[in-house]
Amino acid sequence: MAQRIIADYHTHSLASDGNWRPSKVVTEAKKRGLESIALTDHDTTHGIPEALQEGNRVGLKVVSGIEIDSSFNSGDLVLDSIEILGLGFDLLLLESFTEQLAAQRLRLYTDIAARFNQYISSDEFKQHNPNSKYPLINLSSIGAHDMVLWKCRWNGYFNPSPVFSNTEILFYIFDRFAPKVNLIGRTLQGDKNTLWEVMREYNFLFDVQKDKPFSAQAIKEIKDAGGLAILAHPGLSALYLDGMLTPEWNQEEEQWFKGHNQSSPFAFIRSLKQAGLDGVELYFYRGNDKVHGHLQGRINMYFGLLSRQLGLGVTLGSDCHGPRGREPYLGLFGSDKIII
Repeated sequence: MAQRIIADYHTHSLASDGNWRPSKVVTEAKKRGLESIALTDHDTTHGIPEALQEGNRVGLKVVSGIEIDSSFNSGDLVLDSIEILGLGFDLLLLESFTEQLAAQRLRLYTDIAARFNQYISSDEFKQHNPNSKYPLINLSSIGAHDMVLWKCRWNGYFNPSPVFSNTEILFYIFDRFAPKVNLIGRTLQGDKNTLWEVMREYNFLFDVQKDKPFSAQAIKEIKDAGGLAILAHPGLSALYLDGMLTPEWNQEEEQWFKGHNQSSPFAFIRSLKQAGLDGVELYFYRGNDKVHGHLQGRINMYFGLLSRQLGLGVTLGSDCHGPRGREPYLGLFGSDKIII
């Protein structure tokens, strides 16, 4: 018998990199028959008050949430982007930490702007730009403040320290200095080749040090604020590139959780549990991870059983960002039977 999914504890809004206002995420969840959601924007809780207000209005439970980008370093195992979901915490108790994350973002944007300003005044730029396929025109210095204002205008949503993707930074630069290229329009209409060409040309802008907390710190901050700490999308393919972690679900089931070598998901998650991790996420890989999408059922079964082995809980998450591509995936998990 199919199980009805009534909660989605991994969603995003315009407060970070989603496409709906926080209130719209809530109304869309209600429309789809959900009873509860968590708004888990990247490194920010800015949208939660609006989501809570809308939840009260339409009769849907909204859980405070955040998705914290962290790093993990233990022995030979170094993972650069481990995302920890915080659920059900006290907003005021987490405020100091989220302010630190906001300040780190603004420093990052300042560094990227400085790289751009240095580049446009260099001899390299003078030689390269006239012959570029996508030349920049009417150049002037940029700064983090200008980037923030552009993002807020583009979104139609104010966040004093918004979350930029690398793509959005290039959107900002080309919207301001090469509007005829129409990089935003081309990309949104499905032309990814132009974006890739531009990304290769300006990849040096993003070769800056991004400050991020260690996973153990992220977990501690969440728990000190009274929340639950959940490992987001533990089977995401990026974590398994170049043997960083071993995809044990490809083995026979009787071999699962046996090796316990440092690169096994079991050993990795066990170390996070020792730091206070409360659970792992069963995730909609089909919608958000092309490499592992076809293995979604097996991966979720693996992590469901792993959670039992380690005495951890599980949550369900679609990672909905609103309408983009084939989305929205709100409340979808790729199958009508979740094995927990």
